Amino acid sequence: MYGDRTSVTRLKAAPGTLGSQAGIAMITVLFVTVAVMLLAVTFSIVAMAERRSTSASIETEQALQLADAGTERARRLIVESFNNTFLSIGNFLTSVRSDNIEALAGVHTIMIDGTPVHWEVRGVSDPSAPFGWIDVAASAGVDGQAVQTVVRRVGFGASSTFNLAMLSETTDCMFCHLRVNGDVGNLVFMRPGWGREGRDGQGSGGNGSGLGMSIVNGNVFAAQNVTNDETSGNRLNGAQVTGVIERFSTNASLPVDLDGDGIADFPPIYREIAIENALGSVSAGSGSCVVPLGGTYNPGSCASVSQTGTINGNLVLHGTESNPINLNGDIWVEGDVIISGYVQGLGGLYAGRNVYIAGDVRSVTPAYRINAAGQCVTESGSIIMSVSDIEATGFSPADACARRSIADDTDALRIAARGSIIVGDYTEYDADGNLKPVAGQQSAEFYRQQFGFDRNENRQYDASNGDELRCNGTGGPCVNAEGVTVTNRVSADGYSGSFRPGRVTSSGFSSWMSDAQYQEILGTEEFTYNSWRWEFPNSTWTNGNQLADALFSLIDSGFPYPQALEIIDRRVNFNNMSTAQFNTFRNRVRDAGYAIGNTSSAVENVQGSGAFVTTDETGEEARYHWDGGNSLRVVHTARREYETQVNRIDAFLYANQRIAGKTSMQAMSITGGLVARDLGILAPGRALENWTFGSGFANRINSDRAEACSTPTSEYYVYGSEDCALTVNYDHRLRNGGYGYNIIEGRIGITLDWQVADSREDRVNAP
Repeated sequence: MYGDRTSVTRLKAAPGTLGSQAGIAMITVLFVTVAVMLLAVTFSIVAMAERRSTSASIETEQALQLADAGTERARRLIVESFNNTFLSIGNFLTSVRSDNIEALAGVHTIMIDGTPVHWEVRGVSDPSAPFGWIDVAASAGVDGQAVQTVVRRVGFGASSTFNLAMLSETTDCMFCHLRVNGDVGNLVFMRPGWGREGRDGQGSGGNGSGLGMSIVNGNVFAAQNVTNDETSGNRLNGAQVTGVIERFSTNASLPVDLDGDGIADFPPIYREIAIENALGSVSAGSGSCVVPLGGTYNPGSCASVSQTGTINGNLVLHGTESNPINLNGDIWVEGDVIISGYVQGLGGLYAGRNVYIAGDVRSVTPAYRINAAGQCVTESGSIIMSVSDIEATGFSPADACARRSIADDTDALRIAARGSIIVGDYTEYDADGNLKPVAGQQSAEFYRQQFGFDRNENRQYDASNGDELRCNGTGGPCVNAEGVTVTNRVSADGYSGSFRPGRVTSSGFSSWMSDAQYQEILGTEEFTYNSWRWEFPNSTWTNGNQLADALFSLIDSGFPYPQALEIIDRRVNFNNMSTAQFNTFRNRVRDAGYAIGNTSSAVENVQGSGAFVTTDETGEEARYHWDGGNSLRVVHTARREYETQVNRIDAFLYANQRIAGKTSMQAMSITGGLVARDLGILAPGRALENWTFGSGFANRINSDRAEACSTPTSEYYVYGSEDCALTVNYDHRLRNGGYGYNIIEGRIGITLDWQVADSREDRVNAP
């Protein structure tokens, strides 16, 4: 600063050099001025460019946010449209693809923060895909500039329960003599086998000889907890699990959390959704008919049926191999469905109340399966895909075979009920309205014990539609299967209201088919070796009338009078009866035409628990066993006539309430799966417990077990079963895009993918 001043002074102090110095100074000033101007212009240009760049970046970001907001609003509108239509996932996707959902068709414009945003549906998945989706695109620009486009994929996933071979809330004793080929899900508590929790395990299917042990060839996903009994070595109270056991599982195979408590809930079948999606057709001949609500079954009027959509009545279906039930799509039946025989086509039967499987239900062309050699084969064993063919697909053998089954249009039947599915017999009364003998009440007694239906116990039902309700105590609220509290209720006999074909109205329960008529549909069959058991009341042994009833029931169950009296005598000490009660017993026996001693000491001959040999009405060997209490077990060795057993079901079974079934020393295979709040199916196969009748006798029955169950020519062979046990085979077509349950709620509306479009051609232009 001071130097500059000195220089200026020198210039002024040297007049002899003033002209040249002035010129130099002027040139210097010009250069400095030009440089400053250039710098100013440069800085101005840079600043303007920076401002323009910053402005464009802000506009681009704003446009991107607007487009994203547009796809989010479209997503919510898609979900709202789905909920308002009551269409199934598949049918909704079909309607969107066809522009039949007005709110989603074409280009739409919405205003967001004063800026127009244009959006439209850009793509829809195949309605039959296992995981559906809808692509929605939205474009926005600020002042018409910096236009950005966002594409959002909205998920319409199929119900995750399709990945499970079995699903229930509480599993208890379901796993006796069971094979499951697939994963198992449980929502509340799981304890297979018998006995009480905390008793170190009572086993599951074990019978002393090692036959019949339950095996899950898959994983167990428990939303909450499982038993603490015998859990070492991947065992659950005796049931062997080959995969993992997940407690408090959040596995995606479990259903969704409906009430927001963080725990997967049982996915109910909604009446409105089922009705809205009943767009199929069904036809059948030979003993098929519709029974109107309020009407009664007349077998003479049943010949053939042809129905579409919804049926406001009860439906009886029977098909033969040459004249099968033909099903195409979904059918809703307001009342009950009774089905047996052969079925062909792709479809689902939905019942507003119960479904009764009154005999084997078989596909004309069943799905292919993987054999022991790893090949994909038909039921007859014809090879559809070799091992190398399967390996070339890149899929697992089961999935590859399932995909080929789908491509070849093999039959697929889905059965669902808002109430229960009853497999086989449920009956207790004969044609005269009298209780059948104890040997004929086996199924009903098993259902009563398994599901807690005591005799003469009433339950609560919805008075408007007959739905069975679940109540919290005697005075607590009652809810339907969807969790909705119902106050307009009616009380009715629990077993009739929940197990017999009929309907509960405000007037109570009324039946449209008698026990005897259902027995006629079931029919009879013959086979050797059959067991049954009965729990007599303790009062039977001191009450003359009850003791006489027990004796007559044994006679009606297949024992001549002397043998029946011997069985009773083993359990009761006639000398301990009062004179009055013995006289009542004696008089009733004489009135029935049988000879009997005058005094109790003249009748009393034998005592003792354990196993004993006798003969039945055929004259051949039968054995019985008193356990030291009131439980009697009986085995008939002769070839005798029994009610027809259900041994094979080619269908996936799904029920809001329960799935119940029972066979007698025969196998059962279910190819599809089982989903219900409560499961209880008893299929003991051909095994017999050694501890009950002794190893020598049991071995006589069990010795031909392997051959009887694995040889197709054997009368005891059941296709799809293993070790003569109840075998549940997961239908892998369900998770590979095959025909499934249309009406079960999936994971709707979640964003599966989000991306910014990078091409002008992707823009959504104003309509």
